[in-house]
Amino acid sequence: MSFNVEDVERLTGFAVEPAEIEGLAPLLAPAILAKERTAVQAIEVLQISQAADAIEQLFVEKDLPLPSVYAIFTAGLDVPDGATLMGHYGEGVFESFPPTDIHGHAGEVYALSAGGGEDKTMLVMKGRAHPYEWFGNKYGPMVVARPLNVMKELARRQRVDERINPLFILTYLTGVREGHTMKPGDLGLVLDDSELTNVIHPGHGPRGLLDNYLGARFQPKDGRVSSLDFAGRFVNFVKQAGSGVFPVAVVGTPGTTEFQSSMEAAMFDGAFEEARYRGNFGADALEIYGLGGKGAASLLFCMGISFELATMRQKFKNEADFPVIALGLATDAVGGLESRGIDHDKVVAKAIEKGEEHRDLLLRYVDELVDSKALACDEGEDFSIRAKLAE
Repeated sequence: MSFNVEDVERLTGFAVEPAEIEGLAPLLAPAILAKERTAVQAIEVLQISQAADAIEQLFVEKDLPLPSVYAIFTAGLDVPDGATLMGHYGEGVFESFPPTDIHGHAGEVYALSAGGGEDKTMLVMKGRAHPYEWFGNKYGPMVVARPLNVMKELARRQRVDERINPLFILTYLTGVREGHTMKPGDLGLVLDDSELTNVIHPGHGPRGLLDNYLGARFQPKDGRVSSLDFAGRFVNFVKQAGSGVFPVAVVGTPGTTEFQSSMEAAMFDGAFEEARYRGNFGADALEIYGLGGKGAASLLFCMGISFELATMRQKFKNEADFPVIALGLATDAVGGLESRGIDHDKVVAKAIEKGEEHRDLLLRYVDELVDSKALACDEGEDFSIRAKLAE
């Protein structure tokens, strides 16, 4: 296709050179755009596989076993003393992990022992890139999902190589609906999630080739937030420890960096009550908590949580779900007077105040879980990128 220079100048109002037109025109050609989209996905597949290779090698070099548990710790949930620093986002082995400049998200990766001996480890990522940081970038969803996709690749390999099904623990700072049983400072176990803005999702953007290597973007959500068996174990452990964790549904708002208004909070009141008393969310709370589950349930609001949960749900048709526990640490009350004065510094301060207490409880649960052999699995089909590239 060729363009008359005079026509272009008439439309733009400024002079252009023929060579400039020849260079710009192909950028809009559908065939060229399609090649770019497919090539980017192919590079992403290779990048995920190579990052997993590098992390495996790093653990070998440090004479550490691959993790039985993968976790993202949010602000306030720091790693304990004695944890081994493995690297930083954007550097070395973790160069493909997107860094963030958000206060409270360090962008560091640690390994720490798990269980009673030294033959099990837990990998902790301190902080995360948030979806809204990449909003408007056509490949943003792919980049933000990458760290979890690398961990899923490692877990897929471990299912076959080690016959272990690693647990994923995702932690978030959240607002809790004012007037609900859960209060700021409390910990919530996420059993249901919904997306308020839905402006960015790991299934957005070029995805056709990725579906063949990472699992389909089209997935059911209901009952696939925190894995019910591991969630039940966690609730029982917390009770025995003399502490508490609340069953919660969460609303994700990755496209907005503002805290919720009273109107936005009230939008979900009716939906929450419907799901609690007549939906699967209430049934799950009842199953895990008993008769007190529905009454203790609360509604949380958090930026970006539904993006990561959707990433964890993406799998192949005959593949087992990835075990997940999603936890929300409430740092402010939503929809009331506190909403008028809350700010990010206050949120982080509340997280720091309560974080160590909840982290210690979580790490004790991990130790018990790893020692219980609950993560063992039978050898099945190898769904890893490594296996697909070897075919």
